[in-house]
Amino acid sequence: MQTQIKEYTFLGPKGLFVTIPEHPEFCWQELIVNAVAHRNYSINRPHLLFSSK
Repeated sequence: MQTQIKEYTFLGPKGLFVTIPEHPEFCWQELIVNAVAHRNYSINRPHLLFSSK
């Protein structure tokens, strides 16, 4: 997951480059936990993400 998070690099106040993620790590963790916790488990059919129609 870390490789998918966008990062920003800028020149910091001490003249050194600083890299920070677009969103804090706890936001991604919360997103995954909520996706699993609130999933509708009553669906008995495969989930289609894309259709060719």
